[in-house]
Amino acid sequence: MLMEPTVTIQFQICQLVEMREEDPDSISGTEWRWNRVMESKNLKTCGAFIQVIDPVILTEKIGEPIYSFRSADLRALGASLLGSISLEDRARLPSLRKWTSHFPYRSGGKLSVLL
Repeated sequence: MLMEPTVTIQFQICQLVEMREEDPDSISGTEWRWNRVMESKNLKTCGAFIQVIDPVILTEKIGEPIYSFRSADLRALGASLLGSISLEDRARLPSLRKWTSHFPYRSGGKLSVLL
């Protein structure tokens, strides 16, 4: 259904923060977690530019899931998405005019994961 040319998706970017090793909920290999905040800008894109994922879910409080991610998985997802979009369609991808303190994702002040 997402691949249909008439499907448009509205979305927000999740703010991801680097996990600390001493984090009690950390799962081996997950380096990023959602801080339960979304970037303020709403974006729209063609459904074909969206890929559904099934992130690892941490539960600190009942009813308040926190998604966690591995850097390698995020890079693979970005590469897969970019590889599935034609050169002509890349101009139609949404973009942020201004980077925020949480996006693109950084580790130790250095750009880490850019989708």
